[in-house]
Amino acid sequence: MWQADLRSALAEFKPAAEANPNDFEARRLHATMELLAGDPTKARDTADALLRTQPNSSAHQLLRGQAALWLNDTETARKHLAEAARLDPRLSAALYQQGGQFLQARANSMAYLSYLSVLYLDPKSGGAYYGLGVSAAQMGLRPQAISAFENYLKADPNSAYAQTARQWLTQMKSEK
Repeated sequence: MWQADLRSALAEFKPAAEANPNDFEARRLHATMELLAGDPTKARDTADALLRTQPNSSAHQLLRGQAALWLNDTETARKHLAEAARLDPRLSAALYQQGGQFLQARANSMAYLSYLSVLYLDPKSGGAYYGLGVSAAQMGLRPQAISAFENYLKADPNSAYAQTARQWLTQMKSEK
């Protein structure tokens, strides 16, 4: 499954994206894979080009916002994610559900990006903090995972997953 293998995804989407510049979906998917593979600048540039032709696309606005997240450009991320949510009011819920699917598929970087996007749209989403924590932990992003689990426990200290979050925290804080 390409979702768990970024190299395969890049290899799959690159020819399609380059073969037909009017295949906006292939270009967007390729840019998403570039983003997840560690090249947010390419993703940003592709998103900007896509937005010039389709400014009312929630998917393109989302990609631009996610590229900004990876580039630590908080203001631009908020702007584009908010516009994506305005264009698609179900976006936050869809990203949350997608994050869960990505976690199950062990596509941790995609889950991480989905949950991080949810939190920019809905900073009180306890479940997104939990998913962000799990995906961050599985990616070896210890400080981000600790922060996410701590925020999860602040948001929902008595949930069904609170004990599991505490176990993750104990384990990660004991590791050096």
